[in-house]
Amino acid sequence: MDGLAGRQLDAIREVVELTGAATIAVWLRGGWAMDFHLGAVSRPHVDVDWYCWRRDAGSLARWRPASAGGAGASTPGCRSSSSSTWCGATSS
Repeated sequence: MDGLAGRQLDAIREVVELTGAATIAVWLRGGWAMDFHLGAVSRPHVDVDWYCWRRDAGSLARWRPASAGGAGASTPGCRSSSSSTWCGATSS
């Protein structure tokens, strides 16, 4: 698979491998989680959504995989609330 979906699948694989090696639990959610459950890509996705334990949110907010600019690079657009941390390439 090529294009955006291929890059997103590569990023999903990389996040799972690296967080697993760091013993940080993450769960895929949203549209990509549904597609994994279905066993097929059902539609184009604009993002990849994850859950993690709150205790790990700060570590993950400061980290991003090589496919997103390199391990250990700061992640643009991160913001936290009392219940969650959101990170993305842009903030709204």
